[in-house]
Amino acid sequence: MVTAGSLTRRRIVAAIDGAGLSSRVIAIATAAAPMFDANVEAVHVVEAEPAASQARQIAADAGVTYYALTGPVLPTLVTYLTSPGVAVVVAGASTGRRADRLLGRHALALAAAAQRPMIIVPVGAEVGATLHRVLVPLDASSQTRAALRETVELARAARIEVVALHVHPYHALPMFTDQPQHELPAWSDEFLRRYWPGSTPLPRLLHRVGVPAGEIARAMDETDADMLVLAWSRDLSPGHARIVSRALRESTPVLLLPIQPQGATIDGRDLAGMAYRGVASAVA
Repeated sequence: MVTAGSLTRRRIVAAIDGAGLSSRVIAIATAAAPMFDANVEAVHVVEAEPAASQARQIAADAGVTYYALTGPVLPTLVTYLTSPGVAVVVAGASTGRRADRLLGRHALALAAAAQRPMIIVPVGAEVGATLHRVLVPLDASSQTRAALRETVELARAARIEVVALHVHPYHALPMFTDQPQHELPAWSDEFLRRYWPGSTPLPRLLHRVGVPAGEIARAMDETDADMLVLAWSRDLSPGHARIVSRALRESTPVLLLPIQPQGATIDGRDLAGMAYRGVASAVA
């Protein structure tokens, strides 16, 4: 897990391919740089010269340092992104329909193997020049709290508004639904004191009732947040990561923070191992 201290003047690496989302990948990396107190650089594993020329030009237009890498795409990127000093990785999402292509073939393996905070830029994402507000969904989990702690503190230090959200499933509504005017403020205060990952003052806490994936998407629209911050297990197997899967179909960048440094899987396959072995076809 990356600590706040290790993020100081580190690097945000925008992994680009010279097409599609490359400009927006660099744009969100640049917008997030003040939050992480990091420099931005663009990297591209060269497979064909036309794409390399496009990637180089996109980086030049954005005014960021560009590095061309050579070698098998996945192992080369994983090796680069796991080197010391890389604080955050930014990559574009995919338009693929299969569950194991939500992040794109390469971005999926990077998220599994790099064990770094990773910003995913969905197709059609709206990217501003700066970050003003982020939405942080919370559950009653100490693991989620630990995964979010450093990033929440960094956001506040950068004067980015942090809005917390808790979604109550229909089957587990607390007692305040009987007398919300009396019980809701007290319940919210106690919930934040137990599970808010940052320091005081406590943030605004939004309450929603329903299916978490859908309610989070609606809260993103209502709050006009620039980025969604999610703790996640890095497991995109069927039945898992419904919130991540839904978020990547919306139009807001998503910052994924690994809950703990362990292997991620899809259908029982170890994605980190697949990346290092260079078997890109396994997740194509």
